[in-house]
Amino acid sequence: MSVTVYNSRIDGQIAYQYGPIVLAAELGNVDGVSGVNEYISNETKIDSVTTDVPYIVGNSNNLDKYVDTVDTSKLTFKIKAENSSTGKAIELKPFYEIHHSFYTVYFNVGNGVNEYDKRLNSATIDRVEPDGQQDELGHGLASKNSNNGSFTSGTKTYYWRDAYGSDNAYFQYSLEVDKSNKNYLFVRYWGSDGPFIKNNVNYTRDFYIYIDDNKFAEQTLNNEKMNNAYDVFYEIPEEYTNGKDSVTVKFVPKNSTTCAGGVIEARITNDDLKCVKITADYNDNGTLKIWIQKKSALRT
Repeated sequence: MSVTVYNSRIDGQIAYQYGPIVLAAELGNVDGVSGVNEYISNETKIDSVTTDVPYIVGNSNNLDKYVDTVDTSKLTFKIKAENSSTGKAIELKPFYEIHHSFYTVYFNVGNGVNEYDKRLNSATIDRVEPDGQQDELGHGLASKNSNNGSFTSGTKTYYWRDAYGSDNAYFQYSLEVDKSNKNYLFVRYWGSDGPFIKNNVNYTRDFYIYIDDNKFAEQTLNNEKMNNAYDVFYEIPEEYTNGKDSVTVKFVPKNSTTCAGGVIEARITNDDLKCVKITADYNDNGTLKIWIQKKSALRT
Protein backbone atom coordinates (compact mmCIF):
# COMPACT_ATOMS: atom_id res chain seq x y z
CA MET A 1 0.00 0.00 0.00
CA SER A 2 1.25 3.52 -0.79
CA VAL A 3 0.27 7.15 -0.41
CA THR A 4 -2.19 8.28 -3.07
CA VAL A 5 -3.47 11.68 -4.17
CA TYR A 6 -7.11 12.72 -3.82
CA ASN A 7 -8.16 15.56 -6.13
CA SER A 8 -10.59 18.03 -4.61
CA ARG A 9 -13.51 19.46 -6.57
CA ILE A 10 -11.57 22.75 -6.37
CA ASP A 11 -9.00 22.86 -9.17
CA GLY A 12 -5.45 22.93 -7.87
CA GLN A 13 -6.32 21.54 -4.42
CA ILE A 14 -5.46 18.00 -3.26
CA ALA A 15 -5.31 15.74 -0.22
CA TYR A 16 -3.28 12.62 0.57
CA GLN A 17 -4.51 9.19 1.60
CA TYR A 18 -2.83 5.99 2.73
CA GLY A 19 -5.28 3.34 1.62
CA PRO A 20 -8.63 4.43 3.11
CA ILE A 21 -6.95 6.63 5.73
CA VAL A 22 -7.08 10.39 5.21
CA LEU A 23 -3.80 12.11 6.09
CA ALA A 24 -3.52 15.60 7.54
CA ALA A 25 -0.87 18.06 8.65
CA GLU A 26 -0.86 19.28 12.25
CA LEU A 27 -0.16 23.04 12.25
CA GLY A 28 0.27 23.85 15.92
CA ASN A 29 -1.48 23.38 19.26
CA VAL A 30 -4.40 25.70 20.03
CA ASP A 31 -3.71 25.87 23.77
CA GLY A 32 -3.33 29.47 24.84
CA VAL A 33 -4.17 30.90 21.41
CA SER A 34 -6.33 34.01 21.72
CA GLY A 35 -9.94 33.51 20.66
CA VAL A 36 -9.98 29.70 20.66
CA ASN A 37 -12.02 29.31 23.85
CA GLU A 38 -14.49 31.92 22.65
CA TYR A 39 -14.95 30.05 19.39
CA ILE A 40 -15.39 26.68 21.09
CA SER A 41 -18.12 28.19 23.26
CA ASN A 42 -20.02 29.34 20.17
CA GLU A 43 -19.36 26.96 17.31
CA THR A 44 -22.09 28.52 15.14
CA LYS A 45 -20.00 31.58 14.30
CA ILE A 46 -17.45 31.86 11.50
CA ASP A 47 -14.11 30.42 12.61
CA SER A 48 -11.74 33.37 12.51
CA VAL A 49 -9.11 31.63 14.65
CA THR A 50 -6.75 30.31 12.01
CA THR A 51 -3.13 29.73 11.13
CA ASP A 52 -1.18 29.82 7.87
CA VAL A 53 -1.41 26.70 5.71
CA PRO A 54 1.60 25.72 3.57
CA TYR A 55 1.05 24.83 -0.06
CA ILE A 56 2.78 22.39 -2.37
CA VAL A 57 5.25 23.59 -4.97
CA GLY A 58 5.53 21.12 -7.79
CA ASN A 59 4.21 19.60 -10.97
CA SER A 60 0.64 18.35 -10.56
CA ASN A 61 1.56 15.11 -12.37
CA ASN A 62 4.03 14.00 -9.67
CA LEU A 63 2.32 14.89 -6.39
CA ASP A 64 2.64 11.37 -4.95
CA LYS A 65 6.41 11.51 -5.48
CA TYR A 66 6.72 14.45 -3.07
CA VAL A 67 5.81 12.32 -0.03
CA ASP A 68 8.35 10.22 1.88
CA THR A 69 7.50 7.50 4.38
CA VAL A 70 8.59 8.19 7.96
CA ASP A 71 7.11 5.21 9.86
CA THR A 72 4.47 2.91 8.36
CA SER A 73 3.70 1.36 11.76
CA LYS A 74 2.62 4.80 12.97
CA LEU A 75 1.25 5.85 9.57
CA THR A 76 3.47 8.93 9.47
CA PHE A 77 4.80 10.54 6.30
CA LYS A 78 6.24 13.87 5.19
CA ILE A 79 6.03 16.16 2.18
CA LYS A 80 9.60 16.97 1.14
CA ALA A 81 11.01 20.36 2.11
CA GLU A 82 11.79 21.31 -1.49
CA ASN A 83 8.10 20.85 -2.36
CA SER A 84 6.79 22.91 0.55
CA SER A 85 6.03 26.64 0.26
CA THR A 86 7.74 27.18 3.63
CA GLY A 87 10.92 25.37 2.62
CA LYS A 88 10.36 22.94 5.51
CA ALA A 89 9.07 19.37 5.39
CA ILE A 90 5.34 18.98 6.15
CA GLU A 91 4.57 16.07 8.47
CA LEU A 92 1.48 13.99 7.66
CA LYS A 93 -0.42 11.70 10.03
CA PRO A 94 -3.89 10.14 10.16
CA PHE A 95 -6.54 12.84 10.44
CA TYR A 96 -8.25 10.97 13.28
CA GLU A 97 -5.16 11.39 15.49
CA ILE A 98 -5.24 15.20 15.48
CA HIS A 99 -6.99 16.88 18.40
CA HIS A 100 -6.91 20.41 19.86
CA SER A 101 -4.64 21.58 17.07
CA PHE A 102 -4.76 23.64 13.92
CA TYR A 103 -4.64 21.31 10.92
CA THR A 104 -5.22 21.00 7.20
CA VAL A 105 -6.35 18.09 5.06
CA TYR A 106 -6.26 19.95 1.74
CA PHE A 107 -3.26 21.60 0.11
CA ASN A 108 -3.17 24.08 -2.75
CA VAL A 109 -0.70 23.21 -5.49
CA GLY A 110 1.55 25.58 -7.43
CA ASN A 111 2.26 23.98 -10.80
CA GLY A 112 5.86 23.63 -11.89
CA VAL A 113 8.96 23.45 -9.71
CA ASN A 114 11.33 26.19 -10.82
CA GLU A 115 14.06 28.39 -9.43
CA TYR A 116 11.80 31.41 -9.25
CA ASP A 117 9.31 29.61 -6.99
CA LYS A 118 12.10 28.29 -4.80
CA ARG A 119 13.69 31.72 -4.42
CA LEU A 120 10.35 33.40 -3.80
CA ASN A 121 9.27 30.84 -1.19
CA SER A 122 12.64 31.06 0.52
CA ALA A 123 12.33 34.86 0.71
CA THR A 124 8.73 34.85 1.94
CA ILE A 125 8.04 36.02 5.49
CA ASP A 126 4.24 35.96 5.23
CA ARG A 127 1.71 35.33 2.46
CA VAL A 128 -2.02 35.74 1.87
CA GLU A 129 -4.23 34.59 -0.98
CA PRO A 130 -7.70 36.21 -1.33
CA ASP A 131 -9.65 32.96 -1.01
CA GLY A 132 -12.59 34.51 0.85
CA GLN A 133 -12.05 31.96 3.60
CA GLN A 134 -9.50 31.00 6.24
CA ASP A 135 -6.40 32.47 4.63
CA GLU A 136 -7.91 35.96 4.51
CA LEU A 137 -9.59 35.68 7.92
CA GLY A 138 -6.32 34.49 9.42
CA HIS A 139 -4.64 37.62 8.05
CA GLY A 140 -7.15 40.02 9.56
CA LEU A 141 -9.09 40.88 6.41
CA ALA A 142 -11.03 44.16 6.70
CA SER A 143 -12.80 45.79 3.76
CA LYS A 144 -15.51 48.09 2.45
CA ASN A 145 -17.16 47.84 -0.98
CA SER A 146 -14.83 44.94 -1.76
CA ASN A 147 -15.41 41.97 -4.05
CA ASN A 148 -13.67 38.62 -4.42
CA GLY A 149 -13.86 35.58 -6.65
CA SER A 150 -11.81 33.11 -8.65
CA PHE A 151 -11.02 32.11 -12.22
CA THR A 152 -9.02 29.41 -13.96
CA SER A 153 -6.26 29.95 -16.49
CA GLY A 154 -4.81 26.76 -17.94
CA THR A 155 -4.59 24.34 -15.02
CA LYS A 156 -4.21 26.99 -12.32
CA THR A 157 -6.98 28.58 -10.25
CA TYR A 158 -6.46 32.18 -9.16
CA TYR A 159 -8.35 33.95 -6.38
CA TRP A 160 -8.76 37.74 -6.53
CA ARG A 161 -10.00 40.71 -4.52
CA ASP A 162 -10.68 44.32 -5.46
CA ALA A 163 -12.54 47.34 -4.02
CA TYR A 164 -14.44 50.17 -5.71
CA GLY A 165 -17.74 52.03 -5.78
CA SER A 166 -17.32 54.65 -3.05
CA ASP A 167 -14.91 57.27 -1.71
CA ASN A 168 -13.96 54.99 1.20
CA ALA A 169 -13.68 51.61 -0.50
CA TYR A 170 -10.65 49.53 0.54
CA PHE A 171 -9.36 46.13 1.63
CA GLN A 172 -6.47 45.32 3.95
CA TYR A 173 -4.52 42.49 5.57
CA SER A 174 -2.18 42.09 8.52
CA LEU A 175 1.14 40.59 7.39
CA GLU A 176 4.20 39.65 9.40
CA VAL A 177 7.48 41.48 8.79
CA ASP A 178 11.11 41.15 9.80
CA LYS A 179 11.46 43.88 12.43
CA SER A 180 15.22 44.23 12.06
CA ASN A 181 15.89 43.77 8.33
CA LYS A 182 14.82 44.95 4.88
CA ASN A 183 11.27 44.04 3.79
CA TYR A 184 9.50 44.09 0.43
CA LEU A 185 5.82 43.96 -0.42
CA PHE A 186 5.19 41.44 -3.21
CA VAL A 187 1.85 41.67 -5.05
CA ARG A 188 0.68 39.44 -7.88
CA TYR A 189 -1.74 40.99 -10.38
CA TRP A 190 -3.62 39.68 -13.42
CA GLY A 191 -2.32 41.21 -16.62
CA SER A 192 -5.73 41.38 -18.31
CA ASP A 193 -7.14 43.70 -15.63
CA GLY A 194 -7.84 47.22 -16.85
CA PRO A 195 -10.63 49.83 -17.15
CA PHE A 196 -14.22 48.56 -16.92
CA ILE A 197 -17.82 49.78 -16.78
CA LYS A 198 -20.14 48.93 -13.89
CA ASN A 199 -23.61 50.40 -13.35
CA ASN A 200 -22.92 52.94 -16.12
CA VAL A 201 -19.78 54.19 -14.33
CA ASN A 202 -16.38 54.06 -16.08
CA TYR A 203 -13.73 52.78 -13.68
CA THR A 204 -9.96 52.70 -14.06
CA ARG A 205 -7.70 50.58 -11.88
CA ASP A 206 -5.63 53.29 -10.17
CA PHE A 207 -4.93 52.88 -6.47
CA TYR A 208 -2.67 53.57 -3.52
CA ILE A 209 -1.04 51.06 -1.22
CA TYR A 210 -0.55 51.90 2.45
CA ILE A 211 1.71 50.33 5.06
CA ASP A 212 -0.09 51.06 8.32
CA ASP A 213 -1.01 54.76 7.92
CA ASN A 214 1.75 55.49 5.40
CA LYS A 215 0.84 55.94 1.72
CA PHE A 216 3.91 54.30 0.27
CA ALA A 217 3.14 53.17 -3.31
CA GLU A 218 0.70 53.62 -6.18
CA GLN A 219 -0.25 51.25 -8.97
CA THR A 220 -2.16 51.34 -12.25
CA LEU A 221 -3.46 48.18 -13.92
CA ASN A 222 -4.09 48.66 -17.63
CA ASN A 223 -3.92 45.32 -19.46
CA GLU A 224 -0.12 45.18 -19.10
CA LYS A 225 0.30 41.45 -19.73
CA MET A 226 -2.81 39.98 -21.32
CA ASN A 227 -3.78 36.55 -19.97
CA ASN A 228 -0.72 36.40 -17.71
CA ALA A 229 -0.11 37.00 -14.05
CA TYR A 230 2.68 39.39 -13.15
CA ASP A 231 4.48 40.22 -9.93
CA VAL A 232 5.52 43.58 -8.50
CA PHE A 233 7.99 44.04 -5.65
CA TYR A 234 7.69 47.27 -3.65
CA GLU A 235 10.59 48.26 -1.44
CA ILE A 236 9.30 49.12 2.06
CA PRO A 237 11.13 51.93 3.89
CA GLU A 238 12.81 50.44 6.94
CA GLU A 239 11.25 53.01 9.27
CA TYR A 240 7.83 51.48 8.48
CA THR A 241 8.85 48.08 9.86
CA ASN A 242 11.55 48.74 12.46
CA GLY A 243 10.63 47.08 15.76
CA LYS A 244 7.35 45.69 14.41
CA ASP A 245 6.19 42.09 14.17
CA SER A 246 3.51 42.88 11.59
CA VAL A 247 2.06 45.70 9.49
CA THR A 248 -1.30 46.43 7.88
CA VAL A 249 -1.18 46.44 4.08
CA LYS A 250 -4.10 48.44 2.69
CA PHE A 251 -5.26 48.84 -0.93
CA VAL A 252 -7.30 52.02 -1.58
CA PRO A 253 -8.82 53.41 -4.83
CA LYS A 254 -7.63 56.93 -5.67
CA ASN A 255 -11.22 58.19 -5.93
CA SER A 256 -14.82 57.05 -6.41
CA THR A 257 -14.30 56.21 -10.11
CA THR A 258 -11.20 54.08 -9.62
CA CYS A 259 -10.72 50.52 -8.42
CA ALA A 260 -8.08 49.01 -6.10
CA GLY A 261 -6.88 45.68 -7.46
CA GLY A 262 -7.54 43.01 -8.38
CA VAL A 263 -4.93 41.45 -6.21
CA ILE A 264 -4.39 37.70 -6.58
CA GLU A 265 -1.65 37.28 -3.96
CA ALA A 266 0.30 39.40 -1.48
CA ARG A 267 3.46 38.59 0.45
CA ILE A 268 6.08 40.20 2.61
CA THR A 269 9.55 39.09 1.52
CA ASN A 270 13.13 39.76 2.59
CA ASP A 271 14.38 39.88 -1.00
CA ASP A 272 13.16 41.39 -4.29
CA LEU A 273 14.88 38.53 -6.20
CA LYS A 274 17.09 41.12 -7.91
CA CYS A 275 15.01 41.05 -11.07
CA VAL A 276 13.35 43.85 -13.04
CA LYS A 277 11.65 41.76 -15.70
CA ILE A 278 11.73 38.00 -16.14
CA THR A 279 9.07 35.44 -16.99
CA ALA A 280 7.80 33.24 -14.19
CA ASP A 281 4.28 31.76 -14.47
CA TYR A 282 3.48 28.24 -15.56
CA ASN A 283 2.24 27.19 -18.97
CA ASP A 284 0.92 23.65 -19.26
CA ASN A 285 4.23 22.56 -20.77
CA GLY A 286 6.18 23.79 -17.74
CA THR A 287 7.55 27.00 -19.24
CA LEU A 288 7.22 30.22 -17.28
CA LYS A 289 5.09 33.26 -18.01
CA ILE A 290 4.75 35.65 -15.02
CA TRP A 291 6.31 39.09 -15.46
CA ILE A 292 8.16 40.54 -12.49
CA GLN A 293 8.68 44.24 -11.88
CA LYS A 294 10.43 46.18 -9.16
CA LYS A 295 9.20 49.47 -7.69
CA SER A 296 10.55 51.83 -5.07
CA ALA A 297 8.37 53.37 -2.39
CA LEU A 298 6.20 56.36 -3.23
CA ARG A 299 7.62 59.49 -1.65
CA THR A 300 5.13 62.27 -0.89
